[in-house]
Amino acid sequence: MHQNYYFLKHLAEELNAKLAGHLLKSCFSQNKDELILGFTNSKTDYYIKADLSHQQGILSFAGDFKRANKNSIDLFTELIDCLVKKIRVNRNERSFQISFAQGQNLIFKLFGRQSNILLFTANEYPKLFKTQKAKDETLTLKGFNRTIDQTQENFIKNNGDLRLLFPTFGQILSDYLSTLGFLEKNIADQWIMVEQLLVELADSRFYLITYKDKLHLSLVKMGETIAKFDSAIETINAFYSRYVKFKVLEKEKNLISRQLEQKITRTGNYIIKAKSKLRELSTKRNDQVADVIMANLHMIVPRTDKIELFDFYNNETISVKLNPKLSAQKNAEKFYNKNKNQGIEIKKIKESLSSKTQELVKSELLLQQVKEFENIKQLRAQFKVKDFKSQPTKELPYHQFEIDYFTVLVGKNAKSNDRLTLQYANKDDMWFHARDVAGSHVVLKYQSEENFPSNVIEKVAQLAAWYSKGKHFPLCPVIYTLKKFVRKPKGFAAGKVKLDREEVILVEPKNLTRE
Repeated sequence: MHQNYYFLKHLAEELNAKLAGHLLKSCFSQNKDELILGFTNSKTDYYIKADLSHQQGILSFAGDFKRANKNSIDLFTELIDCLVKKIRVNRNERSFQISFAQGQNLIFKLFGRQSNILLFTANEYPKLFKTQKAKDETLTLKGFNRTIDQTQENFIKNNGDLRLLFPTFGQILSDYLSTLGFLEKNIADQWIMVEQLLVELADSRFYLITYKDKLHLSLVKMGETIAKFDSAIETINAFYSRYVKFKVLEKEKNLISRQLEQKITRTGNYIIKAKSKLRELSTKRNDQVADVIMANLHMIVPRTDKIELFDFYNNETISVKLNPKLSAQKNAEKFYNKNKNQGIEIKKIKESLSSKTQELVKSELLLQQVKEFENIKQLRAQFKVKDFKSQPTKELPYHQFEIDYFTVLVGKNAKSNDRLTLQYANKDDMWFHARDVAGSHVVLKYQSEENFPSNVIEKVAQLAAWYSKGKHFPLCPVIYTLKKFVRKPKGFAAGKVKLDREEVILVEPKNLTRE
């Protein structure tokens, strides 16, 4: 409501009493969308700062202003040393004008996002402060005054249409009348309420309020009153100061909240997937499948890849996938090993679930705290905003994947392979590379005191084969060893390393990851 016609009327009257007879001594800009006007007489100086960088466009006033030494440019130079003749509001409009004795008129057009400052001289069309507002070039000085028939007869004729007869009321005054039961009154009583409101608006009583979770300057009491003033200038100065702090607080709260909400979503999705995986593993008994295979060895023909067998544990027929390159007994051993590794995986998922659940509860608590902060100092004491700002993404030398809740890093090219192995891999990580063919270095990150499960080693080896020239081989040999046994002698080409110890596994190249 700081741009409301009725408030600007009070503001123009106070400014006229303060500045009439002053000379404009400076007019400059040192920030985008900000104009400073300096006035003086033989005794005092006074400054108007028009900050049009916000969506609302706000003015503030001071007896002193220090101009920056750099990035400052003079504007509207034709007004320098011109005498202020009169300051007045434009009729039924969100604008006021400073008229100079030499005939110029400076219009403060406060139309929300379309706010601008226009200088009318002898020419019919104005010179603009915000030159990108091209439509303002067609405005005329006379057009800034609106004549509206606001008599009782016209009010009754138009069925009490406030938007038509009193468009300058705005949302807050319309809501104020609604709270007093305006819509339920007959047309005669509605007119009486309008007359009473106009009398109230003529009084020099101003409020800073919060209404619908936003800070407002108001001429009536609505929402929660923060402060009360008798001067329009004092009110708008207080509003500007609080508004800037309020916007900074909201901006930082939104930044932190957005990051926390994204973290909550990611953590929640992780928990859902982990619980699903846990249910799947808990109902899948590989040791029982192995027992079924052992009980039916006589039925399994060599090189069989799939067979229907009777599951005596659950009294049903099940379909069992087999490795046709292995004997029936070796397939059973594979299922026994899977069951052993499955126990390790279940334990790891449960530990991860516990950690992620605590993380989720903490993030949700922090989000609630952020929303309740009403003071920027308190917010900054609790949170370091820089930790929540998006940092430029640094190009990493690897792709990151997850296999059975283990982190796997895959080098992008020869130089990236060196960086991955020498800078990002730790001595206890497992290192992989397809044997005798070019390919990516692959690192399986060490995460606990337990050994790497054999099924995870096999899957990562399949991934290393996939990211190599052996990708299309039916079977590809893959070297693996702890990273502490990998070194790069001086003079070796990019991507080339020497191994002090190694093991080899023969696998089918597969990509079993999710990035």
